[in-house]
Amino acid sequence: ARASSDYVATENNVAELGGSSLLMGATAIAPSKDTLWTRSPQPPTSSDFVKQGYDTQPHVQLDAVLATLSLGPVGISDGLNQTDAGLIRQAFRCARDGTLLRPSRPLSLVDGVFANRSATGAAADVRSTHAAVPSARGPGPGRVHSHYVVAWRTTAAVTLQATD
Repeated sequence: ARASSDYVATENNVAELGGSSLLMGATAIAPSKDTLWTRSPQPPTSSDFVKQGYDTQPHVQLDAVLATLSLGPVGISDGLNQTDAGLIRQAFRCARDGTLLRPSRPLSLVDGVFANRSATGAAADVRSTHAAVPSARGPGPGRVHSHYVVAWRTTAAVTLQATD
């Protein structure tokens, strides 16, 4: 289910995904982020019917990380010949077969963000997730556990707990 606003709303698109993912993940719904660009600026397109002149996106790398770790599809909406293949390649766990990196739960706001807001009123956007992927050393029960933490527009210290 889509958990973010439209990609044109650059700030809201990123901000809404953190809280929505927390709720959706708790109810076993895989949240997804709206499509993304991998390069900015983009040339004008014929689909810009209202001629808004929308051609830049301030944080394409962040958008790629959020889409990859959201559990939803990773939709690329670049113009023809505008895709940054190197950026998208980082989203793959196995580039040979096209397997995307998939966390065990969606990237979502950590509890410390809510505690920080209530105590200080300062802005903080810190998200975390983890992934357990099969070991590259061959068949067997071995798994590699990775933890991911993303902080964005954070103006105050946030204490992370082991449960975050």
